[in-house]
Amino acid sequence: MWLVVGLGNPGSEYSKTRHNIGFKVVDEFAHRLKISNWSNKFKGEFSKITFETHEVIILKPQTYMNLSGESVQPFLQYFKIPLSHLIVVHDELDIDFGKIKIQRNRGPGGHNGLRSIQQLLATQDFLRVKMGVGKPAKIEGQPSMNIADYVLSPFSKEEQLKLDEFTNSGVDALETILRKGADKAANIFNAK
Repeated sequence: MWLVVGLGNPGSEYSKTRHNIGFKVVDEFAHRLKISNWSNKFKGEFSKITFETHEVIILKPQTYMNLSGESVQPFLQYFKIPLSHLIVVHDELDIDFGKIKIQRNRGPGGHNGLRSIQQLLATQDFLRVKMGVGKPAKIEGQPSMNIADYVLSPFSKEEQLKLDEFTNSGVDALETILRKGADKAANIFNAK
């Protein structure tokens, strides 16, 4: 069994923000599989599905980003899912918008959702699908945008034009991990 976690914040006010790209990817994954029924357990919305030969739980923690581990950890424990079968999809500031990077065993950087998961699991050894959202543009003569404000802001008009394609690439990366393994998926999808 696999646990695929999309990180984001609950509530319509956050639905179109950069920080919610993880929710967007897992929602599209569920949509492709014609899954529309979500249940609630352990502070999260989840759906248990079959993808080809794999049993998969898709999880959207409803704890707000900074407490994501409070949902992820009990799902792993209750369903006895090994860390090697945990995939976390999240926004990544250090990668340009539209790029993807698949990695395992990395620190959280400045990402509070990852920090929460790592603290409660007492390890950073799990798989991530990092969805690049880039950093705020610096405009000469103006102060830089606060990072928290940036990730909680909507995608730009230019980014919105490419958002569906980017989201679908994230789903393709998930499906490739499940079909062929993380190494092959990384060779295909990692930002060049």
